[in-house]
Amino acid sequence: MSSKRLSAFAFLCVLALPTVAWAQTSITILGLRSAAADEEVATNVTDALRQAAEAATSNNLSHTGRENALSQLLMLFDCTEPTPACVQEIGENLNSERLIFGLVEPETGRDDADYAVTLNFFNVETGQVERSLREIIPRNMTAEEMIEPVSRYYTALT
Repeated sequence: MSSKRLSAFAFLCVLALPTVAWAQTSITILGLRSAAADEEVATNVTDALRQAAEAATSNNLSHTGRENALSQLLMLFDCTEPTPACVQEIGENLNSERLIFGLVEPETGRDDADYAVTLNFFNVETGQVERSLREIIPRNMTAEEMIEPVSRYYTALT
């Protein structure tokens, strides 16, 4: 091969590298469910997760921007619980490669309890939860105060 052809080939290979390096995995953050908890808290945590996804630049995930609620999708797909098969079908229909979904519930049975937030990072292709976490959010935390800790949760999951 001539040196001119070799140089042209090398140049084309270098041009192709950014395409491979910048391949992004699509992620959809589904609205969290609330079990005997304040619906506003579930909405605030969901909003903070979506903000974290939009702001994240250090991973290869691309937030789809969809704002679907898990509870509505479960009803739409005739599921009573987010089983792996049901969540996989939801993800496929949303054309998303990964989903984050979860639950907000009182930490204890008391009315003044803090909230336990359980989050799942789901791989649509394999139909499995790759990572989960459970964190406690103080009952009196405002939506603005949630942004920083929930951003950490997003980073830990992804």
